[in-house]
Amino acid sequence: MLKLILPFFLVVLIAIPISFDTGCHTPQATPTITPRYIPLPTITASPNQTDVHNYVINTLCQNNKPFEDFYYSLIEPLNLDINWYYNPYLLPHILAQAKHPSDDCSSGNISLRTQQLSGTDLEAALIAHELAAFFICSEGFSGVNNIETGIWNIASQTLQGMLDTPLRDYELAYYGLDVQSMYEIFYRDTFFALPCDEGNDTLSIHIYAWQYVKSTLYWQDVLGNDGNDTSIYNWYQNCRPSAREEAHDILEIVRGMGYRPASKSAALFQRIIDEYELSCCLEVMK
Repeated sequence: MLKLILPFFLVVLIAIPISFDTGCHTPQATPTITPRYIPLPTITASPNQTDVHNYVINTLCQNNKPFEDFYYSLIEPLNLDINWYYNPYLLPHILAQAKHPSDDCSSGNISLRTQQLSGTDLEAALIAHELAAFFICSEGFSGVNNIETGIWNIASQTLQGMLDTPLRDYELAYYGLDVQSMYEIFYRDTFFALPCDEGNDTLSIHIYAWQYVKSTLYWQDVLGNDGNDTSIYNWYQNCRPSAREEAHDILEIVRGMGYRPASKSAALFQRIIDEYELSCCLEVMK
């Protein structure tokens, strides 16, 4: 799974100006040193990963029928080996975050920002989004590596998120999870907090174009709408016209080649890398 770790949240990063030349527990005190991961305390007396997994899955399944349908139809048959972690240092709007699955897509890590789950619609959708990363990995999703370092890491994550997010959440929508709320929080509302200043930075134009393609695929294929989200379309028309024009061309490529099932992603990514001469900086994962 590329396996993209930041499918929803990367859009916040691009607000940074880019310049480039070519579950109920007593609250814990915040430590002064932030560890990478803190093992998630379990609800039972036996502290092991099976208990954590059962807590997370059972809580959501018992409180959210769409999640139950999604999990037992799509995820449980994969026989995943997931390590769950408690990481309170994720941003407030990030409930869960998946790390790269193994090469055979059968194992991986998921961090949770909270020790208490309630099974609300949005909470269930956010965790389902992370679990879906293992499903599209098993379908043959190919991510994108950055060859150069620095800002190109943001670029590679944005490009792979362009297909990764709609591929994952298309499955969530099919089972009736709350994809509408995720779209409003992570797309429509976020865009309007970004600077309305396109500039002439080529990489920035690429990144915004890929974000536009992702939001359009989400609007049309995940949410089932026709045309464009007018509010986002107008924002791009006024603030990022060059990125919108490039996104239009990329959408023609995506629609022409198709991006479902996920196994089509490698050829699509390679076509875009070739089309925009990005081979020096990005490469398709093998």
